[in-house]
Amino acid sequence: MRTGRDKGFTLVEMMITLVVLAVLIMVGGPAFTELIANNRMLTHVYEMRAGLNSARSEALAQRTHVTVCPLDPNDVEDCGANWNDGYIAFTDLNGDGTVDDPNDPDGDQLFLAKVVDGDSLNITYSLGNIVRFNSRGYAIGPGGSTSGTFTICDYRGPEYASGVIVTAGGIVRAAVEDPN
Repeated sequence: MRTGRDKGFTLVEMMITLVVLAVLIMVGGPAFTELIANNRMLTHVYEMRAGLNSARSEALAQRTHVTVCPLDPNDVEDCGANWNDGYIAFTDLNGDGTVDDPNDPDGDQLFLAKVVDGDSLNITYSLGNIVRFNSRGYAIGPGGSTSGTFTICDYRGPEYASGVIVTAGGIVRAAVEDPN
């Protein structure tokens, strides 16, 4: 007669497995944290691009000016001074860069409000606090057509910053780092 051996792990095998698992977690943990931070940054860049492209599309569809500006945390229907709070987009019928009575049928209409986690991000725009698209979808500024760049930084600092470029033609794209 054969006697069967019980199947399972011994205490020594279990301890070796736990030691190997602990070493893998210690080595892979920081890389995983970096991966999460990179993906969060990429998400913010995509959200900014989507918001700006939505504003441009609305300008083309409505055949009017559309303004994108920082969100005022005290009044969602006004432009603020800090992109870190978020941003709003609205049809700007008279092109003055301010929301004119959204309750009036002939007033400006707010169609996008995005709140940003300003505690973990620093967002700046090279041309100030307003991005405006005209009825042809061109980005316009105080002196006419204008190109500008959004810089988005997280807690890791400027060496990990990402950018969103708005060209004078109204094209919105992610900034690509120069390999040289």
